[in-house]
Amino acid sequence: MNCKMIFIVLTILMFSGHLTDGLVRMDLRCKCIKTVLNFISPKHMKDIEIIPRGPHCPNVEIIATLTKGKEACLNPEAPWVKTMIERILKRKGGH
Repeated sequence: MNCKMIFIVLTILMFSGHLTDGLVRMDLRCKCIKTVLNFISPKHMKDIEIIPRGPHCPNVEIIATLTKGKEACLNPEAPWVKTMIERILKRKGGH
């Protein structure tokens, strides 16, 4: 096998996923397909992750991990979500 053939085989294997298992993968798509419409009490949330818009997704994504282990995507435009995020940011800022 010449160098050109080896390069082609390695490239095909890498793009098919066989050589990328040990490498860090970046998910280049939105995590939230749809958002929860109903209010969720902060008492039922264990953690909140805010993912800014970027090349992976054109939307700001807010993912709440609930106390029962499930994840829920919150609508960042919902008034109750905006209020909750503002309160969290105020607490973290020390105001």
